[in-house]
Amino acid sequence: MKLTTAIEDGRSCAQCISFKKQSAQSSMTRALDWISSIDKVLALKREVLLSGHGDPILGNAEITRRLTRFRDAIQYVHDETVKGMNLGKDVFTLMQEIRLPARFNLTESFGKVNWSVRGIYDGYVGWFDMNPSTMYETPPSSVYPDLVKMAGGPEPVVRLALEKLQAGKPVETLHLTDIVLVSDQNNRGALEARLKALNYLREHAENYIESGYLEYGIGKTKEKLASK
Repeated sequence: MKLTTAIEDGRSCAQCISFKKQSAQSSMTRALDWISSIDKVLALKREVLLSGHGDPILGNAEITRRLTRFRDAIQYVHDETVKGMNLGKDVFTLMQEIRLPARFNLTESFGKVNWSVRGIYDGYVGWFDMNPSTMYETPPSSVYPDLVKMAGGPEPVVRLALEKLQAGKPVETLHLTDIVLVSDQNNRGALEARLKALNYLREHAENYIESGYLEYGIGKTKEKLASK
C-alpha cells in the first residue's frame, strides 16, 4: 500500500472548493493551481490520502471519486465567474448568482463559493472597478459624516438600520452602522443595532470562518458598548 499526502503546501484537497481566506489573499491562479494539484494527486493512483482535515481517504476509487468532484467543482466556479465577467457582470452580481449545482454535493462549512468568486474575479481584473472615484486615495467613508448630516443626524440612520434588520437584511444594517460610526465611533444606537445584526448573522452562519469573524465583531462591539 502506498501512502500519499496532499501536495503543494500541505493543505487539504478537501479545502479546494472552500478557498480558505480566498477573499483576502487569493487570485484566479489559486483556483487553477488547486485544479493542477488535484490532477497531480490523481495521477499518482494511491490507495491512501492524508488531508489536512478529517480522516484519511482510503482506496483509490474513493480518492478518485472525491478529488474529481472537488476538481470539477472548482473548475465550475472558475468558469462561471469568467463567463459572467465576459458578459459584463460586476463582482457582487456574480457573488449572488453563482451557486454550485446539487450534483457536486459539497457543503460550504469551511469556505464559501461567493468568496471564491470574488477572489477569482479580483484576480483577473485587479482592484480597479472602472469607477473613476476609486482611482483616488480618498475612501467612500470620507463622506459618511456628510450623509449623516444630510439625514438629520445619526438617529434616522440608526432607525433605518433597524428597519433593515427587521426586513431580514442584516448586512445592510452593518453598512448603515458603518456610516454612523465613522462620524461617532461610540454612538450607542449604532453599536446596539450593529450588535443585533452581527448576532443575527452569527445565528444563521454555517461556515466556520464566517462564524469566527462574526464572533470577533460581536466581541469588539460589546467592548465598545461596555466602555461607554
